[in-house]
Amino acid sequence: MRAGACTVVAWLGFAAIGAAAVRYSGETPFPALTAALPVGGTIAVMAAWAPDVRWSPTALLARAPIQWLGDRSYAVYLWHWPLIVFGGIVLARSATVPEQLVLLVITGVLAEVTTRFVERPIRFGRIAGWRPRRVIGATALAMSVLLIASIGVLPGAEARIAAEQQRIETLVATPSNCLGAAELVDAAACPRDEGASSDDTEGSGGETSRDGSSASPGDETRGVVIPDASLADLPPDRCITDIRAAAFEVCAYGASAEQATRTVALMGDSHAEQWLPAFATAAEANGWRLLVAAKSSCPFSDAERTEPGTSAAVLAEMRAGCLSWNRDALELLQDEPEIDTLVVSARARNPVVAEGGSDWRDVAAEAYAERWALVPATIEQIVVLRDTPTMSDDVLECVRDDADPEDGCARDRSDALTEDPQYDAALASTDPRVRPVDLSDALCTSDRCSPVIGGVLAYRDHHHLSWVYAETLAPVVQAVLDRIPTPESDGVAP
Repeated sequence: MRAGACTVVAWLGFAAIGAAAVRYSGETPFPALTAALPVGGTIAVMAAWAPDVRWSPTALLARAPIQWLGDRSYAVYLWHWPLIVFGGIVLARSATVPEQLVLLVITGVLAEVTTRFVERPIRFGRIAGWRPRRVIGATALAMSVLLIASIGVLPGAEARIAAEQQRIETLVATPSNCLGAAELVDAAACPRDEGASSDDTEGSGGETSRDGSSASPGDETRGVVIPDASLADLPPDRCITDIRAAAFEVCAYGASAEQATRTVALMGDSHAEQWLPAFATAAEANGWRLLVAAKSSCPFSDAERTEPGTSAAVLAEMRAGCLSWNRDALELLQDEPEIDTLVVSARARNPVVAEGGSDWRDVAAEAYAERWALVPATIEQIVVLRDTPTMSDDVLECVRDDADPEDGCARDRSDALTEDPQYDAALASTDPRVRPVDLSDALCTSDRCSPVIGGVLAYRDHHHLSWVYAETLAPVVQAVLDRIPTPESDGVAP
């Protein structure tokens, strides 16, 4: 290949690497075809070698700073990730730009030190002539030092987790009147007007704040965020099978089959399982029996799932597992005639295969209706929960870093709530058992949806409820099952 062609290939390779570095994020599927962009770019740069023409990248790459970084690139690679991880543990939040620059400088210093005094002596010094036994001994000693250093950090992280879980348990066990969902469900009792005067709160049942001023009931959760954003995905209990697992798992909560006043089944994908704390708490309080069966990315439907960026092999495995799970779910409903209520929910953005130019949402809605028709007659009611709001992709980072995440990290309600094929199918259903239930008013105000509600972090990622907030929804769930709303209702059950 001529020098001119090599130059073009080299610049295209650098462009591909740069595009991946700028455009890819934590939401980019991996491993997937997306890896082809940076890998292909790297191969292109290597294949082009060093074309010797004026406008090639060779002159740029020959500059001293680039050469210095290249000589220490492996050391930089080894050091950067531990510094990011331990920096997050120490700060308990995302690093600011100045702090990121400090971490970058530390990475460079450590890379220089280890390259000069560790890598080069091993590769080119007297150590290169050591016998294998001596090399193995030195390596084992170095690994032991690193292991001990790592273990030294763990107790601090474990203590922080334990302290946070204790704080959560204490607040949830003795909740304020305005903790979590109560702030929205009983908004009249939880005023959040910071500008209210003492005359406004006099005689309203408010308490005295630390500075001696009168405080409204809603003020007791102001500035509180539980759980900590870095610990949002640590629920005390889960009941869900993996997207590629073949097993069918059923979890039971509440009263025994002999003593239960009613039996409720909660089924669907992870957006059904996210309601587990609410239903389990309500079941314990009311003497219900709760059966939970959930599978990641697998709603209660026979529609053929698809997922952009997923390989054909993984898709085939996912579809086979989902079909098997759905058959087992129907068998459970048939084998447990004491189940009187089936509750289903699913992620609204789970696309399915649609042929002939059809909208996948229409295909999904039709499949949901067909599935409900197969539910045995022993099920008296099928409660269809509308999917929960979706936050921004960086919601946890925003909550960690924003001084007022309740407002600063909120989304417009119209953006956060998306079209839900399952809920739409329930609204259109003529089956008298099907009950569409929209609990959005327990998650959003009339115009916005916030990730922090009543002092509780409501989401464990950008589209799943946190277990703490779900637990505060137990009274709402109880109201739904005690008095199923009519299909025309569009709010929290009274």
